[in-house]
Amino acid sequence: MNAYLGIEGEYWMNLLIITPDTPGLASTHLIEYLRSTDHTVTVVRHPVAPSVGRSRMSTISAGGGVRQVNRERHKGLFSYWRDFNFTVDWIDKRDQVFDWAICLSSHLAEAGLLLRRRKKVKKVVYWALDYYPRRYGKNGVTGSRMSALLEWPYRRVEKHVVKNVDVRWTITRNMSDGWKLGGYSWHGPVFTVPHAITLLRKWSEVGEQVPNRLHHSLFWAGALRPEFGFDLVVNSWEELKGRFPNLRLTVSSRTPISRYEEFLKREDVDVVGFIPDEGTFLRLVGSHSAGLAPYQPGSYKTYSDSARVKTYASCGVPILITRHCGSWEEVYRFGAGRIIDNGNLVDAASAILSDATLQRSLADGALSLARMYTADKVFPKALDQLESLHS
Repeated sequence: MNAYLGIEGEYWMNLLIITPDTPGLASTHLIEYLRSTDHTVTVVRHPVAPSVGRSRMSTISAGGGVRQVNRERHKGLFSYWRDFNFTVDWIDKRDQVFDWAICLSSHLAEAGLLLRRRKKVKKVVYWALDYYPRRYGKNGVTGSRMSALLEWPYRRVEKHVVKNVDVRWTITRNMSDGWKLGGYSWHGPVFTVPHAITLLRKWSEVGEQVPNRLHHSLFWAGALRPEFGFDLVVNSWEELKGRFPNLRLTVSSRTPISRYEEFLKREDVDVVGFIPDEGTFLRLVGSHSAGLAPYQPGSYKTYSDSARVKTYASCGVPILITRHCGSWEEVYRFGAGRIIDNGNLVDAASAILSDATLQRSLADGALSLARMYTADKVFPKALDQLESLHS
């Protein structure tokens, strides 16, 4: 077992991370950070619902060795149960006791709780990456009306996890407010551990790009969903083009949907899909005038961190954001973009697209925001908190 570097110095803890295997997930950055400090961390990853860039294997990584186990196509609840059993069975067979199990996804946190009862894990962290007032069924963010039957077991499991783990990590400060409104209860610490940034562009690189961004293009990263504000982009596009005839839109998403098919075929819209290489992706983002985050009322991002906002900020790209996302106040405070009020994307975007001085100022503000969330700022503090409770 190796030491990790915290704010207060080096500490020794034996860590287990149990996580879905999704590119760019918060756990990925934690694992990279721990390994960059020569810490040997044991990781169990599980495949999630099929999509571009997602693995179909369970991966176990411990002590430098990696074992991959082929899995069948994800089958909803059955696959979640299989993840649970696979994790518990593998850890049970190891002659090792972990100080902490850091678990993402509530069903994997249940595995951590069982391992704690079996004395294979001393304490359990549930790292909650989002909170949905309703996840499944009508007015939910996942699935169809038929999936409404999943809402009750999902909520029951997460409430049990939040109540019984030793430490709760929330991605934003206000997520616990959502839990309270949703009838969750707990005793014990709640710490905010946000999405971390692992690649941060230098101001010298960004500064050189700024003059070429004027009148260039807007960038959309993430799912094409009405609650994320893509309808607002579509409905504002003609007016924006009237003001800036050469304006282009770049869309990077792994989930384009049919309702936007005609718009995405426009000559001035470039659909690049999912780009797995982070460096390539960030260079592309960094060539744009502004990044779009026009979340709408009712979006689950009200209680969640916006990874796309961090992406834009890490590239020094000004952010266009509404007040329906937990990140908007930081964008405002750091002078990292423009707030879209009353659905007026056109005026907010025009301010950035037409003013080179403002463009440079907002780019500087975006990088300042990003520096607050680099891995070496986020994770030492979080691990120090665990060390203080480790006994």
